[in-house]
Amino acid sequence: MKSKKIILLIMGIICFICFAVGIMNGIALGMQKAEQANRVDVKETDTKESPTNKIEHTSVTNTSLKQEKEQKDPNKAFKYTKEELTKEDEKRKLEDERGSKQSQIVSNKITKKEYKEATGNVYLIESSNVEKIDVSQIYDFDEELLALARNEIYARHGYIFSKPIYKEYFSNKIWYTPTKKISEIQLSEEEKYNISYLEWQEKCAKEGSVRSYNRRPQRAFCDMYRFNVDEPFKMDLNNDGIEEEIVFQSKEKDEWCVSSGFIKINGKTSQEVTGQLQHYIWVVDIDETDNYKEIVINDMGPSSDYEDFYYYYNGQEMVFMGQVTGIINGEWSNTRNYTKKGILHGTIRCDIIGTAWYNWDYRLTSDHKLQEIPSDYCETSWQTYTRKPITIYESNQLSSKKTKYKTGLPMLIVGTDLKEWVKVQLEDGKYGWFNTKEFNPYNLDGISYAD
Repeated sequence: MKSKKIILLIMGIICFICFAVGIMNGIALGMQKAEQANRVDVKETDTKESPTNKIEHTSVTNTSLKQEKEQKDPNKAFKYTKEELTKEDEKRKLEDERGSKQSQIVSNKITKKEYKEATGNVYLIESSNVEKIDVSQIYDFDEELLALARNEIYARHGYIFSKPIYKEYFSNKIWYTPTKKISEIQLSEEEKYNISYLEWQEKCAKEGSVRSYNRRPQRAFCDMYRFNVDEPFKMDLNNDGIEEEIVFQSKEKDEWCVSSGFIKINGKTSQEVTGQLQHYIWVVDIDETDNYKEIVINDMGPSSDYEDFYYYYNGQEMVFMGQVTGIINGEWSNTRNYTKKGILHGTIRCDIIGTAWYNWDYRLTSDHKLQEIPSDYCETSWQTYTRKPITIYESNQLSSKKTKYKTGLPMLIVGTDLKEWVKVQLEDGKYGWFNTKEFNPYNLDGISYAD
């Protein structure tokens, strides 16, 4: 009897142990599933980048060289050499060209499909028979669409096309009736201009950026250091053998820009800097033969009117040197500032003809301030097409030899005297000048007029 009780007791203990183990396994399994669920949630959340982060990434830089360096150590400051920046710029240009072509192909596939399937009174350029075309009407046209737009002018008059591509295209238009030979068509002055203008645009589209005439010298790069806002760094700024502790300290900032901030050197605060400032501070060396390195802060301006603010440390305090239009080692060459052999090669906007960017240089004074280098000529580069007759002079003197050209002259604007004369290069490679008092620059197609 006693042995039976012992056996029953042992069996009870075993059942209890099994029950307890089952409960523990259930709890462990539940915890494991919960942990896996949490891991999945975290993984999905991490892969979705917030809009704020996206803005920060795109507003900072578009160059993969900088991204590659910063991904390795985002808190470290890096030196960018002019050789690295030049190589990266060439790579970026190729990528931009490929991307632009691909985007244009996709855009024009849709456009061409719509045009070819459209019936009724549908034209590529509605007013090409009554007024002169400007670039805003054809900015997204490729070579094929430009050719169609040019032949559309003849099609309005009933020209009988022999090429299958034009036969097929215009036969789908209700307004097209093929009845005339080319000798029977009378074109208006506006139509003659538009045909010549579209032929030039076709040539430009075919040649791309490789023009038959020379371009202005490519603006270069210079060595620089770049540091993040609110992150201290050390560097000897005045060649005394002692490293200063430097930080671009923000007062107000968001994901887009720093609205106000200070430069601190060894804890001492400089005058407040305000604007739409980038999230960085740059260090360059304008003149490697002197004792100073320069600190640069860039203001992006209200409409991408970039300005660099320059400072140097005299051993006691930060000193403001001056400001220069453009951006140090900027991605786009027309607004890029760079230093070379004691000269700061900057840029300016000039209102003598449009609001294009022009090259403008600065030097250092004896008290280490920036001073404009006087010049009666500065360079630029704009492809244009005349919408009115123009007179081209051999030099910037009204008494020099001159040649009169009819409407529709393609030319490259290469410089100006900043007063009333503009230097151009014609497609035959020859140079000349036109006077803005005689010829209104508003009659040039392709000139930038920004706010």
